[in-house]
Amino acid sequence: MHDLVSAKQVFREVLESLQSDAARAVKSITVSIGRFSSIRPEHFSHSFEHIAQDSLLEGAELIFTERDPSAKCRRCGASFIIQAYEAICPRCNTDDIEIILTSEIAVEHIEYERLSEGGG
Repeated sequence: MHDLVSAKQVFREVLESLQSDAARAVKSITVSIGRFSSIRPEHFSHSFEHIAQDSLLEGAELIFTERDPSAKCRRCGASFIIQAYEAICPRCNTDDIEIILTSEIAVEHIEYERLSEGGG
């Protein structure tokens, strides 16, 4: 169910970002998923294919990349990439941190054809 909600979110975001561009067809969408996210690319893809039917996103290739979450130490101010589920500041060794990157999924890039391209 979580993948379906995320797929709807990405679908809406892509459509909104293409509103001002005369898009004819979307070729590919690069989506980054947080490393510790519960989103599974195979489930997300299935949900997205279903949602995208009969739209300019139908048939778009989904390209998945993994994104590491980052954090900032509240004690010493160091910023760092979280390497494990238990995040510890590498500078002062505390677990008193603030997660900076919390989004599980984000659209990184959209490749598409404009109405004036590709014979249409």
